[in-house]
Amino acid sequence: MAKTAAHNFQAFRCMSILHNRNRPPRLRVRGLPFGAKKEDLLEFFKGYKLASSEDSIFMILTKDKKPSGEAFVFFADAQEALRAQKEKHLKFLGNRYLELLVDFSLGDPQGWLYTRELSEQIDRKRYIGDNR
Repeated sequence: MAKTAAHNFQAFRCMSILHNRNRPPRLRVRGLPFGAKKEDLLEFFKGYKLASSEDSIFMILTKDKKPSGEAFVFFADAQEALRAQKEKHLKFLGNRYLELLVDFSLGDPQGWLYTRELSEQIDRKRYIGDNR
């Protein structure tokens, strides 16, 4: 039984780094005030082309369904995400500054290749003695 649970966890961990070409490039936003809403982020990123009005912002919640202070913001293209990161990184929303971390693993082919390279390195390190 424990072996199955460990296998499921490993499969989940691998799935989280897989590329999905149907998703646009995104920024991970850290440092949000806990009371921040999607509307606050829409206002913060006003003037940037977001992926779509409804699905462009994903607020990350804790296990208790409380705000974690982090979110993902999806952009129309990689250039727009880079522009937003360059212009808005460490800018304030209320009394908190926001960190904007670029994550192109969900949309940019170069990011996908890099993520794939990292996943191959992880597999080699984890199973280094299995294939020799």
